Amino acid sequence: MDDLSKLAHRERARLVSKTATSGSVSKEDFEALDRLEKLAAGDRSWHQWWIPTCAFLLPLAVVTFLFETEQRETQIDLDAKVSAFSATLRAKQPLFDGSLLRAFNAIGLEGVDNLSAGDGDCSVNVKLGAKPRPEDAINLQLLEVPRGWRVRLEGSENSIEVTLSGPPARPEAAREEVLTTVSLGGRTTVETRCGGVRNLHEFKAADISSLNLRLGPRTTLSVTPVDGHPLRFARQIAVEKVALVSEEISFADAPENRQLSSVLSGTLYLNALDGKQAPLRPSEALSFSDFSGTLRSIAPAADGLQLELFATVKGMKTGEAPNQRSLMPTYLQWIAARNELWLWWGSAVSVFAVLMSVLRWLKITA
Repeated sequence: MDDLSKLAHRERARLVSKTATSGSVSKEDFEALDRLEKLAAGDRSWHQWWIPTCAFLLPLAVVTFLFETEQRETQIDLDAKVSAFSATLRAKQPLFDGSLLRAFNAIGLEGVDNLSAGDGDCSVNVKLGAKPRPEDAINLQLLEVPRGWRVRLEGSENSIEVTLSGPPARPEAAREEVLTTVSLGGRTTVETRCGGVRNLHEFKAADISSLNLRLGPRTTLSVTPVDGHPLRFARQIAVEKVALVSEEISFADAPENRQLSSVLSGTLYLNALDGKQAPLRPSEALSFSDFSGTLRSIAPAADGLQLELFATVKGMKTGEAPNQRSLMPTYLQWIAARNELWLWWGSAVSVFAVLMSVLRWLKITA
């Protein structure tokens, strides 16, 4: 407190003491004190304003920090229709749940039954007769994808293409042999090629047989279901590193393999924000720096595949550079979505206000 304020304080104390003694105060003394206090108030230095300034800036800084700071990871649900997607399996799991086919094609195989060429130089083409009977069918009986293998699915109008890529083989470890079984019933035609040698075999109506396929480091399967019997995929597949992209080769000045968004439509649910929905537009890019979750279901759809995913993700972004934007929830959004937290804060403020009113009424506080 400066000298002028101290003088005003002493003068007020003197008048209070005088009034208590005499019971009155002169108008001149009162006006002189009023002028002195106004003069002292106008002479305050900027140091006396730091409390209201901090009271304004501190909440503003806290809110800005919460608004700008994103959660490191978050949980999402995703329902999307895509033309293609790829994912890495976190455990050995089947991909299909029994599927009746009218055509099956595989390239990049290491072998078919007792035929072997090595390095993915075998292929097989299986199809039903020209006029298949109801009992004629090709059954993709067993397709278990090992842990760490990457699966890419691309849907088209009549068939689905499955590309299986094994992880890079370590020099000291032998690569795991992956078997696939295709059972045949009724009139079917099987064409195999291994190492440039072609074999053609036609099965009769009463024949029942099977093919044992050995997958190569990069094998592509094309499956066409029987009309009226859509493909059935396995459910609850543990996956990571999911990418919602399709590949396209561009022949400009030089061939270029471009990756484009495969999203046709969909909805993203942010579980941290009480299930807030974020609609996905056609061809809108959606990427993750880290993805670990469960592929709850896959279903064929018109011109694509319908996916249901649950995952814990990091670095979730949408759009293309330089206009990419983050979809990770901020801490301010997280607080705003906590209705019970607002209720608790409101109750605490109400109790405090009532307590202060009671204390003032009891004259416990000034």
